[in-house]
Amino acid sequence: MLATLTIFPFTLGKYFVGLWIVGIVTCIAMILSEDILPSFAGFLFAAMTVFEMHGASQEEILSGAWLAIPVAISFVFHMIFYRKKSYKPGKAFRCQIAVAIAITLAGVGITTAEQYFALPTLYFCCFLGFGMLGMFVVLDMYTPQKPEYIANYFAKTMMFIGFTVILMWLGAIIQEIPHMDDGFEIPIRQWKNNVGNLMLIAVPATLYYGTKSRHSWLCLLYATVELVAILFSKSRGATMVAIALAPFELVAYFILLKNNAQRWRNGILLAGFATILLIVLLVNDMYVLRYLHNLLQVHQGEARWALFREGIKNFVEYPIFGAGLGYRNDEVYPLKAMSIFWYHSTPIQILGSMGLLGAICYGYQLVVRLKLLARRNAFHIFMLFAFIGFEGYSCVNTGDFAPLPFGVLIVLIFVLCDKASRAPTETTD
Repeated sequence: MLATLTIFPFTLGKYFVGLWIVGIVTCIAMILSEDILPSFAGFLFAAMTVFEMHGASQEEILSGAWLAIPVAISFVFHMIFYRKKSYKPGKAFRCQIAVAIAITLAGVGITTAEQYFALPTLYFCCFLGFGMLGMFVVLDMYTPQKPEYIANYFAKTMMFIGFTVILMWLGAIIQEIPHMDDGFEIPIRQWKNNVGNLMLIAVPATLYYGTKSRHSWLCLLYATVELVAILFSKSRGATMVAIALAPFELVAYFILLKNNAQRWRNGILLAGFATILLIVLLVNDMYVLRYLHNLLQVHQGEARWALFREGIKNFVEYPIFGAGLGYRNDEVYPLKAMSIFWYHSTPIQILGSMGLLGAICYGYQLVVRLKLLARRNAFHIFMLFAFIGFEGYSCVNTGDFAPLPFGVLIVLIFVLCDKASRAPTETTD
């Protein structure tokens, strides 16, 4: 239902209509269920409704902010009606505190009061810092301690997210066909980077679900379609990471399948894919390879190189606390409304914005997260691929520093991995 409520308004260009519809459904889920996962699924779909609104003015963004009123009312109701008498923090709690401190102290001694209290800076400081810590606590408190249920629910959520992304691309292609005078050309949309992040998580989530399903071959087929959607999204970073991870994900998938009968069925299907790919390559004069070669070209003069250099320069000049999230340099990168100076690389963003303090705190968080993923079961293994994919792409994209929905989505993954490791792994049919 959420996929339908998201895609129709999006295709018609009624982005805020879709936001309100999905947002109200999310509020209802928050009221009716103690379990936070249905509400979180609604949150992800709500975020997708406005992907086309990149570059919107501050006035346009604030005009959709009225939705915060019913969301706040629903959230307060949830916290009161389903109140918890006690809370035992999860394993990633302390490192989340460390990151919140680094975010809050970013640019100390450099950032002016005007820069620090500007609306965009406050938004990112809040939602990446102690606001994200608050989200962690809520997700941790209201996610049930049911390893099989939470793993499967998350996997199915990401599978439907992937389905919505595929429909979004089909809609974009249909819209562009009348304007293709020189032959078919895959359209470019700015939100390709956003959906690239989601699809790099959706593919391993789909494969995980395949290892638990009777119809594993359908999941392999669907994961292949998701992978193709990444390759033809023209998101260069996501494509690179997806190609690099695909062989490892497939090996893990075949190892973790339930029995040899499933391995044979999936092996035959995979062989069929390989045959079709070979035929397509030969019949179309290697169009696919030429497409990927052109897409993956990296040029020294690209804008990201200037951003990388700026981040390194800021770290050298302000090594302890960095230049802060309020930093701006319009000559290198003119900021849009409600935006910070993104260096388009998580490591450089940490060093340039938060200096050594940020490197220490985020390094601590990385170690804790990798320890949480170090479990020999299907969910943790495929979430490791999801995390590597997301962080690999974030080395050339905003990723970790886009708090809604990506920052909180990664937080949820580690809440789920922590809870899934507290009890013996359950099997499903």
